[in-house]
Amino acid sequence: TILFRSIDWLFDYDGVWGQRDNWVCDADEDKQNFLCSGLLLIQPDDEIYHGIVRYAETGDDAWYTNGDQKLIRNYFKFIRRTPIKLLSTSDASFGKCIGHTPGISYRSHGPWNMPTFIHKSSEYNECFDHNSKVQVKTINGSKVNICHYNPLGPYWRNLFCEATRVAGVISELSAAYCSNAKWYGNV
Repeated sequence: TILFRSIDWLFDYDGVWGQRDNWVCDADEDKQNFLCSGLLLIQPDDEIYHGIVRYAETGDDAWYTNGDQKLIRNYFKFIRRTPIKLLSTSDASFGKCIGHTPGISYRSHGPWNMPTFIHKSSEYNECFDHNSKVQVKTINGSKVNICHYNPLGPYWRNLFCEATRVAGVISELSAAYCSNAKWYGNV
């Protein structure tokens, strides 16, 4: 997950808000009108926490078939009777939808076409991972780091490497990942 712009405005919203699960990169509410818990705003509350735990224990509506997203959605819809409001795809979307995010009408490519919040870098999320081995793919017989070509790949990497330096948390894997010579060098 990565923030491309500030989301401070979200904390002014009332109720429970979440990312629309637009995995097919379509803002059509008939196709994509359910919750993705990649981004979720819930006011901290013991009653809500314990209520979700109790609801989870019931197994109602086989919520576990869609994981936490269906559990949270059903709890608020059926128990609290306050359905979760869904954010616009221009506010929160999947990385694989970059470049054709519905809801952004400006036709020229640039940072204005980037959602505020990006959940997963791509279908397999390899560019939001500090293990560069998962980023290397064979394309037309040549090995390439596909994250060099993803607009979020170098951006996420720079933020990750800066954070490890600031926090002083450096492992052998993160040190190799943060080495420009290794990341940009021959794969």
